Order: sequence, then structure tokens, then C-alpha cells
Amino acid sequence: MSDDPLRALEQRFESWERATTDGMPARADELEAAAEDPVALRRLAHRLRGVAGGVLGALAAKVEAAAEAGDLAAVRQHLPELIAAARDATPRTRTQTVPEDDQAPRTASDFTPRASPSRILVADDEPAIRRLLSLTLRRRGGHHVETCDDGEQALARLRAETFDLVLLDAMMPGRDGIQVARAGLCPAVVLSAAHPSELGVDPEEFRWWRKPIQVMDLLSRVDALLVELQQS
Repeated sequence: MSDDPLRALEQRFESWERATTDGMPARADELEAAAEDPVALRRLAHRLRGVAGGVLGALAAKVEAAAEAGDLAAVRQHLPELIAAARDATPRTRTQTVPEDDQAPRTASDFTPRASPSRILVADDEPAIRRLLSLTLRRRGGHHVETCDDGEQALARLRAETFDLVLLDAMMPGRDGIQVARAGLCPAVVLSAAHPSELGVDPEEFRWWRKPIQVMDLLSRVDALLVELQQS
């Protein structure tokens, strides 16, 4: 491992990406098993969109949309392609990207203004996403980060403790991130592979960042938002 802390962190991210890619065959099995269950299929495809870009992410979006609409013909058309792509996934084919219309600064020199260390709660039912967000915000951002894996836990933590910001996955078992954000207990950002309109949410209701999101983009946005909140 490198003595350079930034390079060491990059190596950690590379390990996370390999672990995520290694888990793709299991995701393919889950998709195959849920082929006749539109509700489960929509959720699995949505979760896959959260960690995959490129062709794999695009196929996941098609399956999610078809399952949501109850379009079984479209599901049967795109699901085999998605399953095959997940089984064949490599770090190159599932590299995380951000849509061109949602770009943010990607270099350390763009991290201005800089937020002071803050307490951040991360709620996501995907262990890999929780690890990535926590590692990024702690090691590169210098923030104190707590995590939980569902909306009920997030609400309990927000009621019991003070946080400067909460990052919420839009779709979680039970109470989802949208419901937690609407509780208004803490400044919140909802993270989702979907556009707000896809989930019946007004884009102006609260902050909404699209998944997948690159490390530098995440830090840039969190720092800018925390500075804004600290100055308000």
C-alpha cells in the first residue's frame, strides 16, 4: 500500500470496485429469479443502476422502467440482455459515470470553498454504497460519518442525534429516503439513479443527486452544500 494517503484511498476504491464487479454474477442470479415479479425486478434493477454506468446502467434503466410500467413484453426483451451484461461485467464495462447534463468539478483544485468537518449520516441499503460514501467523506473529506441501512434507522438517529447533513438512498425497505427527507429533521440530499419525476417527486421539493456519482463530484457537492448551510 502506498505511503501517499490519497493513493492509498484510490487503492481502496479500486478494491471496492473489484468487489462490486465480483458480485455481479449474484446480481444476475437475483434478476433471473425475479423475472416474474415486477416489484422485486424493479427494485433490483434500480439498485443495479446505483452502482453501474455505461451499457449495464442503461439496460438496468430499461428493465426498471418496463417493470414499473408493467410492460412484460419490454421486460422479456431487455431482461436477458441485462442478465448477460451483469454476468460479463468487468471494471471497464461498469465504470461509474455521471450524466453529461449533471457534471460537477472532478479535480482537487475545484474543491472551493472548503467545508469545515461536519457530522454526516448516510442511509443506504446497499453495503457497497455505504462503504464508498463513508470512506470518501471520512478519508478525503475529513467528516465524521455514521451509516445505517434503512429509513427507520435513519429517522431514529436523526431524532436522537444532531447531524449537519443526511445522504439518503431514494429506495430502501420500509420507510424510504424520500419519506425521511420529508420529515425535515436535518438538511437532506436524496441519492437515486432515477430522475425525481420517475418516482413521482417534484424536483424542487428537496435536493436530489443522481447516481452513480464519482468520488470527486461527491466531495465537491458535499463541500459546497455544507458551506452554504454553514453560512445560512
